[in-house]
Amino acid sequence: MGYLNVIFRMIFIIIFSLMNTNMGLSGEIVRLANGEWPPFTSQKLKKFGVYSDIVSKAFALEGIEVEYKFFPWARSYYNVKTGTMDGSLTWAPTEEKKRDVIFSDPVFMHKKVIFHLKAFNFNWNSIKDLKGLNIGATRQYTYGSVFDNAAKRGVIHVEYTTNEVMSLKKLFAERVQVFLSDINVGYNLLRSNFTQDKVKLVTHHKKPIQETFTCVILTKKNISKSIHLMKLFNRGLRKLKKQGVYKKTIEDSRQGEYLLKLSK
Repeated sequence: MGYLNVIFRMIFIIIFSLMNTNMGLSGEIVRLANGEWPPFTSQKLKKFGVYSDIVSKAFALEGIEVEYKFFPWARSYYNVKTGTMDGSLTWAPTEEKKRDVIFSDPVFMHKKVIFHLKAFNFNWNSIKDLKGLNIGATRQYTYGSVFDNAAKRGVIHVEYTTNEVMSLKKLFAERVQVFLSDINVGYNLLRSNFTQDKVKLVTHHKKPIQETFTCVILTKKNISKSIHLMKLFNRGLRKLKKQGVYKKTIEDSRQGEYLLKLSK
């Protein structure tokens, strides 16, 4: 009987190990820093926005629950860099950030454009055309290596803020002549924060400043855990796309599935 007990225990351990292997860190909670970036992420959106929902669904397929905590974006990144939070979302990879955090497979493709008032005669083909302008941008965001390096070297003058609404207010006050943002985000912010009369004053240049993708990031402070979690997330994201859930989630967002819970 003693031998049977040992055998049963061994079988139980093997089955339990296999279950954990298949399910990932079943029941575990991953804590992700989030921020205000409607229509992709927001505390006021259902399921915290389409981007947050995609990330939650991908992790859920691997048995992991996501807990979001909202901060200003610069604080979100700092919390991941220092290990205060497990990770964050909607970050574009740069060589500088790769030294601090781990990036996932691409989650979402974005097109960033240059907004300006219709009354401001604006055209551009290269970075040199932005010289002499006060440019509104958001701290910790990337707008492509050419733009980022030009800003860092002082070739162009960029006034960074912690959120994009502040830059839009500067645009209306003519403290900046142009403002950089994802095209969907920019118009969503205009409609959500300003009157229709003001929205009509703004347009964007057709030539994008950057076309890129954004990812989930995880801290390097607990590298073994983060590497394992990232493998699970990437696997869950692939499943989400293969099952057609990813595409349907995007389509649902365009039909208003993630509209604001509360009116302004």
